[in-house]
Amino acid sequence: MDMTLIGNGEPLCDELAMHVTGDGKFSSLRHPLVSITPYHESMNAIFNRMLEHKRESIQQSIKAEDWENFVFLHERPYRLNAIVELRNNMNVEFKALASIVLSAYSDSENISENSELWRELLTTAAQYTKEMNDSDISGMSEISALWGKTVTLYHGGEVPIEGARWCWTLDLEKARWFADRFEREGALYACEVAGEYIDFILHHRGESEVLVMKDSAIKNMREI
Repeated sequence: MDMTLIGNGEPLCDELAMHVTGDGKFSSLRHPLVSITPYHESMNAIFNRMLEHKRESIQQSIKAEDWENFVFLHERPYRLNAIVELRNNMNVEFKALASIVLSAYSDSENISENSELWRELLTTAAQYTKEMNDSDISGMSEISALWGKTVTLYHGGEVPIEGARWCWTLDLEKARWFADRFEREGALYACEVAGEYIDFILHHRGESEVLVMKDSAIKNMREI
């Protein structure tokens, strides 16, 4: 970081300025490529350079057809929109996006805000499981080992949304960690599912997260 840019009086560029929210005492900058909380005008020059750099990187990613980098150059709340842009406006084949959808999903914090769109993308991504080479995404051998078995899944925190397809794990201790994070005691849930209905097991961040896209496959959901 060039420290001479801090407090140099440079105004925030128009593109970023329209994404500043707040009352002046506590403000946020929430642009798809530059998201900062709290925002302070003394850092305007830094934020402007960040945007310039990301714009250049976006163009390089498009030229190289590096769609994963394209998506992850966007700030976390806007990565879903970036995937949709690639699919709908830039005509990128979904086969090239399937593993990116799963990586972006695993790193997202606002799944419930766009649950139906996530469901659509994840259901489509499930068609390409056999072709994924990402070591953080379960291969068919790991999933097929569960076929014919009743699998117990766990969830820590809020009641699982949308009938329960989100945020389950095979790891009871990981679910317990989620229940107790933020220094408060949360709820712990369990359910059973036939192994044949498990679409993905995601190992990003060591969570062993399980996705079950068929709501009715979730059985006996309960607090434990």
